[in-house]
Amino acid sequence: MDVIRKLSDKMPDNTKEAVINYIENTDTAIGVYNALKTKAPYLPIKLRKSGPVLAIHVGLGFVSVSYITE
Repeated sequence: MDVIRKLSDKMPDNTKEAVINYIENTDTAIGVYNALKTKAPYLPIKLRKSGPVLAIHVGLGFVSVSYITE
């Protein structure tokens, strides 16, 4: 899936941890998780379901990745 590749390709080389936030789009969130684990099996990755307040503003298909480098 193109979205999964785009989100996982943006991972900086010095990433220490990643957090994947999603609302109802579990398949894409898990796809990003798997893509990141393939690229960096050592990387700690958290999968976080966001709440309804954010869903009102960004929609139910929301998936984001935060890369922590320090």
